Amino acid sequence: MSITAWDCLVTAALAGLLLATLAHNIGLHGRPLARLEALALVPKWKFFAPNPGTFNLYLLYRDRCADGSLTPWLILHAMDHDRDWYTFIWNPDRRLRKALHDLITSLPYPLNETDPQLFKLTTAYLLIISHLAALPRIADSRETQFLVMKKYLDEPCQVLFCSELHRL
Repeated sequence: MSITAWDCLVTAALAGLLLATLAHNIGLHGRPLARLEALALVPKWKFFAPNPGTFNLYLLYRDRCADGSLTPWLILHAMDHDRDWYTFIWNPDRRLRKALHDLITSLPYPLNETDPQLFKLTTAYLLIISHLAALPRIADSRETQFLVMKKYLDEPCQVLFCSELHRL
């Protein structure tokens, strides 16, 4: 099998586009790159998140048992856990974690500007309570409560919201 001039030309063009894509995505700009951008030949790999996440959100819950004791707080679905190498192919929990993240971020913050009774009637709040109520529990759990926390990389966690206890 011999390499033709056509093979070399196609390989060089694809290598050039790859280098232009890399340069564009790390922030290098210039006149030749601007021409390629104008032709929409160079992709910008931001997808749907032009600003990357700078903090993690946590949804925790605990139960009150029949004897009045409270269980320890549990993190729901480990929303920021380390991913395994194969999750780019098989990640069945991704949609659930994304849905919970969207619910948490759609809660009407700041809470001091929201009527507490109306806050408990928001769709996000009711869906979170409904999801928590459907989780498997120990037999004597009577009520559940959830907590939303936010954590930046080098800072301690901040409590954004702690719900009241809800009957199961």
